Amino acid sequence: MGNSNGNIHLYFEQFWGPNKRIQGGFVWDFKDQGLRKKCEVTGADYFAYGGDFGDTKNDAQFCINGLFFPDRVPHPAVNELRYLQQPVQLTPAACKEITLDLDGNDQTIALNVNKRNIHFQLKDIVDWEWSIVTDEHAPSAQGSFELYNNETTTIISLNGLKKDNFVTTIPKKYWLNLAGRAKRDTPWCKKKHIIVTEQLPIKFTTSESEGHQIKQSTKAKACVVDENASHITISTSTHEFIFDKKNGSVGFRLSDSSKKTIFMALSPNFTRADTDNDRGGKEIVRSFFDHPIIIDFAFWKCQVEKMLNLNTGLVDLNRSFSTCWHEKGLSASDPPKMKCEHFGILEDDEDYRISIEAKTLALSARNIVLMTVDSRFQVCDDVLDVSYSVRPSQFLHNLLSLPRIGFTFLLGPEYYHVSYFGRGGHENYPDRKASAQFGLWNSSPAEMHANYIVPGENGNRCDCRWVSFLNISGEGLLIVSKENAGFCFSASLWSQEELHNATHTHDLESRFNGNSDVHVNIDHALMGVGGDVGWNPCVYEQYRVRAESSYRCR
Repeated sequence: MGNSNGNIHLYFEQFWGPNKRIQGGFVWDFKDQGLRKKCEVTGADYFAYGGDFGDTKNDAQFCINGLFFPDRVPHPAVNELRYLQQPVQLTPAACKEITLDLDGNDQTIALNVNKRNIHFQLKDIVDWEWSIVTDEHAPSAQGSFELYNNETTTIISLNGLKKDNFVTTIPKKYWLNLAGRAKRDTPWCKKKHIIVTEQLPIKFTTSESEGHQIKQSTKAKACVVDENASHITISTSTHEFIFDKKNGSVGFRLSDSSKKTIFMALSPNFTRADTDNDRGGKEIVRSFFDHPIIIDFAFWKCQVEKMLNLNTGLVDLNRSFSTCWHEKGLSASDPPKMKCEHFGILEDDEDYRISIEAKTLALSARNIVLMTVDSRFQVCDDVLDVSYSVRPSQFLHNLLSLPRIGFTFLLGPEYYHVSYFGRGGHENYPDRKASAQFGLWNSSPAEMHANYIVPGENGNRCDCRWVSFLNISGEGLLIVSKENAGFCFSASLWSQEELHNATHTHDLESRFNGNSDVHVNIDHALMGVGGDVGWNPCVYEQYRVRAESSYRCR
């Protein structure tokens, strides 16, 4: 169902586990069952579904439920299935984390080899390679190794590692990437086709790690504060930060004569464009019928309760996430309005740091308080330190999940060069990221967009330590997480409201990198996409955003 296939890795943990008599994880279907049509207004091609042919009795997009689009282009979720179904699993032989002493002579590691129904000779078909990646640069070391069908354990030599590449006073994380590629063309794949991938955390130790000193930063420059009836402006030698007293949002622009805007309207964000699974509930099933009927959901409700491990006294599992969010005022078509209750300016003359602390309320269209947000914006030189504390109101506590907890802002069209360290390079979500490897990735809003037949939430990247948005001259914005867990982010050429309201791809105006603003979401918590069924809320408990919890992000 569009952006789906969440939590399928939990099935495969059982399939490849000790119980060999389990079956399941069946995916509906191989491809989306849509037919190509042309938009009568724009002439654009799109894939049509139930109701687009004058058919009054139809299942709408319920048959748009494959792993591939109708033209055989793969959905992002295909990466997850390929990884989970790969014929070989490689795991550390000793413990979960591999540790290697760079001072020693032995730079080898032992791996367990778990073969899954292999019907070919590994040595004859697959070339094996390894590389080491970190969050600062491209692979710092790489090599090759051999693997044979009769092996249950293999030894990989990482000889040749240079100590200088791994010794640092700033803590860094390293990963060992393993890949098996086809040696030649076969009836079922082309040469260099990736058959197996694995990423394992690795730690390096050396006696020299403690001997280096961290370079001290230079003293910050003074800032200037200007306040009028509607805004507070904090100016540095090169930039200006503008705080809106009415809604608590923040903007960022150059302080020279051009006053060119870098980003605008940075503010809390609690909604998302609906996915097909978000809409899944008794409403969509009943909409398939054109006469009054009674549907007994008791059986499915019982199964979903067991599956999600829920105490369902407060929620109706027959109703979709989308319906519940809309009723509470958390719909992307009419998101909460932010109202700044009060604010204060704090100045640190010694360190030249200026902070704005504010209390902001997220209000529904009916003026009901949905969230209370305590925010702090600290300016020092050209750095903006942002921290939020979010408390959902009791009015929301009976929701099964919130869509997200984060903030959003708008970038100018020229800042479309996206680089980040996190999970990639394909779209991934909290419940669909087993195949997404940590690495340094380069992309753009157009490349990150997943063009689902029914548009909605898409393009997310999980567990990111930093992301940058630059123009062609290398100028722009860098966002760094101060939390160990990192953050999720997405960058789109369309707003959440546009994605939410579109029912077909031709409903989205044609846009390209460099000619449209960039809509950025940075998320502390994001609900998964689910995937077990399409007619009931199916996101597992560990991938939901609890409405009764408070959240802090920085």
